Amino acid sequence: MENEKNFIKFENIYSYHTHTVPVLSYALTSKNQYNKIDMSKAISILDVAKAADIQTVWLSNQIHYGGWDTPVSVIADSAQQQKWINDNYGETTRTTWYDIKLIQKLKSIKLYDNMFIVIHLMGNHSSYEDRYSKEFDVFKDKNSRIAKYDNSILYNDYVVKSIFETVKDIPNFKALIYCADHADAVDQNLFHDASQYVPNMTYIPLYVFLSDSYIKSNKQKYINLCNNKKYFWTNDLLFDLLLGILNIKIPEIYEQENDITNENYNNNINRFRTLNDKPITMDFNNIENILKYYNIPKSEYKTKRNITITKRSIWLHRVNQKERLKKYFDLYTGFEMAIYFNSKKQSFNVSHDNIDGDENLADMLKNIKGLEQKYLWLDFKNLEQSNKEEALINLNKIVEDNKLQRDHIVVESPNPTALDIFKKDGYYTSFYLNYYISSWTQSGKFPELLSEYIKN
Repeated sequence: MENEKNFIKFENIYSYHTHTVPVLSYALTSKNQYNKIDMSKAISILDVAKAADIQTVWLSNQIHYGGWDTPVSVIADSAQQQKWINDNYGETTRTTWYDIKLIQKLKSIKLYDNMFIVIHLMGNHSSYEDRYSKEFDVFKDKNSRIAKYDNSILYNDYVVKSIFETVKDIPNFKALIYCADHADAVDQNLFHDASQYVPNMTYIPLYVFLSDSYIKSNKQKYINLCNNKKYFWTNDLLFDLLLGILNIKIPEIYEQENDITNENYNNNINRFRTLNDKPITMDFNNIENILKYYNIPKSEYKTKRNITITKRSIWLHRVNQKERLKKYFDLYTGFEMAIYFNSKKQSFNVSHDNIDGDENLADMLKNIKGLEQKYLWLDFKNLEQSNKEEALINLNKIVEDNKLQRDHIVVESPNPTALDIFKKDGYYTSFYLNYYISSWTQSGKFPELLSEYIKN
């Protein structure tokens, strides 16, 4: 009978990146940030398992094909059994079902003696309130964003528990590994955007559950895992952990120094890196470290009360709350924010995913001293021909009330024909190409297709 000794919780676990695609591309293949393997030549764990005559299964609540997920889908598509429950597409975190739906799919797979099953949850990607059902709306406090995140974590725990309760009863079950791709810096309202990296974005959980029969047959591996649970580990090393658990050792690709089940695991804290070869222990709360991260030499900035960029500029992404704008106002030259125009209220709501966002753009920018010296990038999510004139009038009023400069503002939209009046009125405009670019590039007719798209 299984008990607490079968669960191994690791303490110092980090994601090597803050975005799903590079994380899973490394985690599920022989490529990692510590070796020199070309990603195009890296072998996937699914291919290794199949070569070892292990039946492979991929269950997912993520987008199958889209700008964020296609590289992962290439790996997943080699699985012998596949079930995808999210029928959205493109660059979105929308879901058709909550993650618990995957339990139904898990129970429907065809069983074999030897199986390797990957369950790819949607997890806790924002918007957090979209990740859980009503009965998990438990935490409520003044900071609703954090409460919603905590609710999504509570729901995720329920899903993971349900997965465990299901797989432990599969005949010949041996091991379950749970690992996150990345984290969100929810306390700082930074989510997981790599352009504004802080360490919280990469501090993740890792759990390994081993059955009694597995521990009995692999006693030394169990001892090694227990001994190594206090050391650092980055999730691009998941491939070698899986090889270790599966007892597959291919000399050309197996790296024992990266396998946390091996007694020769290299636990030297100084070697571990995250996000473009940066030390895990690097403090990104310090503005000087941010400048170093972007390779801005000292000659290009000067120190007053804060660091002021003189020749280059760093823009802060997802500034969708006034408190965030005020907190980082002195540290950045420009600020990007996502906006929706509400025709009924004749106002802009500020939110990355929600047309009924909590912040109002006019209120957010009101009484911010020195705002006229800064730059704004407005990601206009719902710009259409039908609302462009009202939206321009509303934006002009905000600009005039705050004495802003039109040439300090970029208006972005995936609807290029609706940007015309903003450009004529003195704003910079940016066409967001969205997920069309992949098929256009592959067709070899990118210039013609782009020209035709804009024309229409």
